[in-house]
Amino acid sequence: MISVHVFGGWSECDGQPQAAQITGLSRQFFNEWLPPVKPWTYMDSFERDSPELDRLSLAEKAKWIVDKPHGVRSAFRRVSQQIERSLPDEPPPATDLQQSFDESIALALLAAYPDRVVMRRDSDPDRGVMVGRRGVVGLLAVPHLDSSAEFLVCYDVDGGSSQSRVRGSVAIDASWLPQEHIDVGIEVGFDSEREVVICREIRRYVDLVLSETPIACRDSEATAQCLFAEACRSPERVVPDTAPGDENNVAACLFRIELTLANSGGSGTPDALAPDRLWKQICRELCHGRRSFAELRRAPWKDYLIGQIGYDVWQRVQTDAPTHLLLPSGNRVKIGYAPGRPPWIEAKIQECFGWQSTPRILGGRVAVQLHLLGPNRRPQQITDDLESFWNNTYGEIRKELRRRYPKHHWPEDPQTAQATPNGLKPRQ
Repeated sequence: MISVHVFGGWSECDGQPQAAQITGLSRQFFNEWLPPVKPWTYMDSFERDSPELDRLSLAEKAKWIVDKPHGVRSAFRRVSQQIERSLPDEPPPATDLQQSFDESIALALLAAYPDRVVMRRDSDPDRGVMVGRRGVVGLLAVPHLDSSAEFLVCYDVDGGSSQSRVRGSVAIDASWLPQEHIDVGIEVGFDSEREVVICREIRRYVDLVLSETPIACRDSEATAQCLFAEACRSPERVVPDTAPGDENNVAACLFRIELTLANSGGSGTPDALAPDRLWKQICRELCHGRRSFAELRRAPWKDYLIGQIGYDVWQRVQTDAPTHLLLPSGNRVKIGYAPGRPPWIEAKIQECFGWQSTPRILGGRVAVQLHLLGPNRRPQQITDDLESFWNNTYGEIRKELRRRYPKHHWPEDPQTAQATPNGLKPRQ
């Protein structure tokens, strides 16, 4: 008859012991798990019969031994009989038996403590993370524990709040983890340096990340929402890169809409057309089918903006808050719009001769700020009261600039003088 010592790691065949030694895990079982009891207690348990024990698997019997040490002798007998029935005619090498016994104990502990699975930290093999994101320390101090094992069951830990010290642990293989607790999902994130949405396939055991694999991002609501959330944090990084006064500048278009509605004589700007809300509505739509800030910057923001407010409203904006202004010289100059600033133009002083007062837009409700430039294209005066400038300041500026630029036109009465497109004296 073949009898096998379940946790000892040796075997006897026809009464002759094979070349094997008691394993470190088995020694740990006897030294730490079996409580000190009186000898006759084991003898009594040896005699008691437990029919339900016969129906348990090998791993369940090992767990039963841990939970009910007083029945350990009877359990040893049943486990030995079960192993004996499963053994081939030729007994396996002692090393295989030893490995099988160690794995059986580890599997039993995993079944008993699925919430105490620990993943060792790559940066510090003495530390790990337990299910529930609880940190553990002292893995290298556990006797007979493989220091290279990535996954462990820490069945004995202290009650530390943030970092618990491990007193007992066994190594397990990742393939042993219960499949019902393993979840595979797609995680969507954002790479701020590359300004692009990234997707990863995450495999978790409860809340422990087992593996991460980069994958191609699909066109999904999660991808669009991630891009939209990041765009809202940095709106200046997702709109087309245009000058503040450019007619295609998104902020300028929104400001023109706001000015038009605010000065239309109605009740003001509707909530749905408020600049912030309107910007978010357009950005949310543009994020679908896109994955990066670069794609958003190339997107047709102005077209979506017109579609959002309607063509009729946009026509009112074009009329009341035009993009260009006709100067007395015949040149057309661009009107700049930016939040927090009045509309403005930049023009040479000579191009504005003949204007009696400051030009106005939005049905005459808003004055255009004038940036009056000298021949060197540098501002000589910034004003929204042109009549006051002609009457009070122009004379002093004329004296200085006439001396420096004698070929340019410097009439004494700018309000009645002829404007010139190039700033030079008009031909006779």
